Amino acid sequence: MKNRWLLNLALILLVAVMLAIGIYRPGAPPQPPAPALTTLGTDGISRVRVLRPNQPEIVLEKSPNGWWLVAPHKARASLFRVNNLLALATAKSTGHFTAPAADLVNYGLDQPETRVWLNEQEIRFGARHPINPQVYVLVDNQVHLIAAGLFSGAALAPADFLSHQLLDDGLKPVAFSLPGFKLILDGNGAWQMTPANNDLGSDRINTLVDEWRHAQALSVNRYSGKPAQEQVIIRFSEDSPLKELTLNILAHKP
Repeated sequence: MKNRWLLNLALILLVAVMLAIGIYRPGAPPQPPAPALTTLGTDGISRVRVLRPNQPEIVLEKSPNGWWLVAPHKARASLFRVNNLLALATAKSTGHFTAPAADLVNYGLDQPETRVWLNEQEIRFGARHPINPQVYVLVDNQVHLIAAGLFSGAALAPADFLSHQLLDDGLKPVAFSLPGFKLILDGNGAWQMTPANNDLGSDRINTLVDEWRHAQALSVNRYSGKPAQEQVIIRFSEDSPLKELTLNILAHKP
């Protein structure tokens, strides 16, 4: 009985050693790192285009004030969404090969689902790998396999690229004109309320200003033309890129 137990233990150790040799391959030369999909650096990209069948073309451009959606309409762009697209430039290719034009149909690249341009570098998205969570892409006549999650940034609608941040980081508010009262930054850097409200201390007023500074929209859509019920007017410092912003309050409910 003891001998059989020792034999089973020896077999288990042998299997473990063989698995370790197969996984770590002692003595084998190290594998070269996976190449990047393009030679572009994300900092050098200033224009991005996304084209999908039956969808309006999406164009994003970098400016001194950040990224902007310039087509199909103009608006501030979400940096998070833009960075998802820029990540394609340095995405790791887990395999690549040259495919004749006649064979592109096998990878869904003869009529690509989506085409992305980073500056002038085109990336065509094709079919997903039948087994692995990867997708075929075509770059400079080379078929690559990259992580399927990288496609998500190119599959968004134009409205998804709109910034949800109400005020840009570079804006420095100095006055808020809100329904019923005003907040004004005095020469000592303290916020004053007009008319005065003794029930609101300076901490609560500072918190209110910070809430406006960092406000994020739950969703962003194009303006429908609905008339405004009230307005909020925000003035900014002289060194801010924008001097005044008017916000129309369309509804308080739902």
